[in-house]
Amino acid sequence: MTSFPPLTHATSCILLVMLLLLCILHVWRVCPMLRKAPSLQRNLQIAYELSLGVLFLNLTICARIFAEGKVMVNSLLPVIFDCRVFLYAGILCFILSIPVLVASKQPRVAEEGLLALACTPLFGYAVPNLYFLPLIVASVYFFIRDLFFAHVSNQSKTSSVEAISLTEAVNELSSGVLGANTSGRILFMNDAMRDILGSLSLPTDLANAFVVLHNLNPNWQSDPESKITLPNKKTFLLQVSGQTIGDEPCVLAIAYDITQEEQLNESLNRANAILQAQSKELQKTVSDITEAAHKDAVLQMRARMHDIIGQRLSILHRCLEDDDLSDATVSR
Repeated sequence: MTSFPPLTHATSCILLVMLLLLCILHVWRVCPMLRKAPSLQRNLQIAYELSLGVLFLNLTICARIFAEGKVMVNSLLPVIFDCRVFLYAGILCFILSIPVLVASKQPRVAEEGLLALACTPLFGYAVPNLYFLPLIVASVYFFIRDLFFAHVSNQSKTSSVEAISLTEAVNELSSGVLGANTSGRILFMNDAMRDILGSLSLPTDLANAFVVLHNLNPNWQSDPESKITLPNKKTFLLQVSGQTIGDEPCVLAIAYDITQEEQLNESLNRANAILQAQSKELQKTVSDITEAAHKDAVLQMRARMHDIIGQRLSILHRCLEDDDLSDATVSR
C-alpha cells in the first residue's frame, strides 16, 4: 500500500460531486455519438471518449479512498473494482489520444491525453505531494470540456432543427423558389419549383440557374417579371431579383401561383364582353325605337296634312258646284 497526502474534506466533497456530474454529462454527450454512421475516425473518437468515461467512473468510485490519502496498487474495493483498471484507463486514454490527435489535428486532444496519463498512480509515485493536483485539474478541465461540447451540440441541434424547419416551410409553399449565386450554381430550390421545371421538361437542381431562367424568360435580366403557363393550365408569375444571402450576392427567382387570379380575370373579361355586346344590342334597340317613333310621327303628320288638304279640296269643290267663289264664301 502506498500513501499520499490526504485531501481536505471540503475539497474531496467538491471533487466527488464534480466527478459525478462529469460522469452523467459524459454519458449524455457520448450516447448520441453511438447512433451516428460509423467510420474509422468516428470509431476512434468513440473509443477515446469511452476510455475517458471509464477513467471518470474509476475516479468517482475511488474519490472517497483518495480523500484518505491511500491508493492500493494491488486491490481497491476488491468486491467492485480492481485498481489496475483505474491504472490502465488513464494509459488507454493516452494511447487512444494519439490516433485521434492525428485524425482530428486538434491540439487539445494531446492535452487531454497527458491529463489522463497524469491521473494514474504512476504520477503519484513520481510526485507524491502533487498527486491530487492533476486529479482536480483534470476533473475541472473535462467537466468544462464536456459542458462546452454539450452546449455546442445543443446549439447545433437547434440550428439543424431551424434549418430543417425553414426548409420544410419553403417546401410547403405553393410558389416556386430558386436561389443561385452569381456564377449560376443553384444554392436551393423547393419542391414547387422542381414541379414547375419538371412539367416544362427543364433540368432542376444540377442545372445552371441562368440557363433555367433563360428558358423560362429569355429577357429575365431586362424584364424581371413574366408569366409562365404550364401544360396543366396553371399560371405562375415569375419574378427575378438580386438578393444577399449572408455576405454573398445571389439571384432569387420566385414563381407565384396566379392560376386563380388568371381564371378570375378571364371570367371578368368574358363578363365584360357579354355586357358590351348587350350594351350594343340595347343601343341598337333604342336607336330602332327612336327611328320607328320618328317614322310614326312623320306618318301621322302626313295623314293630318292629307286630311286637311282633302277637307279644303272638298270645300273648294262644293263652292265650284255652287258657282259661288266670293271671298265671304271661301272664308267660311
